[in-house]
Amino acid sequence: MTRNHAWRGRRRRRSPAKDAARKDAAKKRRATTEPPSLTRTERVVLDLLHQMRQLLGLDIAFRVLTEARRSPADATVRVLLWGPDMALLTAAEHTDRLEALRLLVQLMASHRLGRRVNLVLTEDVAQSQRAEELRRMAEDAAQKALALGFGLHLGAVVQSHMDDPALV
Repeated sequence: MTRNHAWRGRRRRRSPAKDAARKDAAKKRRATTEPPSLTRTERVVLDLLHQMRQLLGLDIAFRVLTEARRSPADATVRVLLWGPDMALLTAAEHTDRLEALRLLVQLMASHRLGRRVNLVLTEDVAQSQRAEELRRMAEDAAQKALALGFGLHLGAVVQSHMDDPALV
């Protein structure tokens, strides 16, 4: 009596030592390729910053600098901010706004977690400048398009200077 199997070889058993070595190698690969996970404190701070951004209507982005951790027990959360509205927080006449945002988020996170949270907010100047430059370029392109009589296409919104009686 013969059996019809597609594979007729014998199954090789791995030794426990080789299996453990294979698992260790996979764990090391994951550790070097995956970004470090956020701590509970960092997740709470990001959640509060997201809520504040929506509440204030700010066009800013942010991320936690996980590579800046000195040790796993480092309690300081460092957040990098950038975006077109950073000028509202960092302009010379509004120097206290960024510090007020930092203090407010720090106090809210400390209250939520039940322990003191240290928070450092820093601006990524290069990305903020790029965002501002892109905004200016978009405004200039829109003005030139309207001046030349071309329609201005913004996604599903199509606006032409001929359709707008205020521009004629």
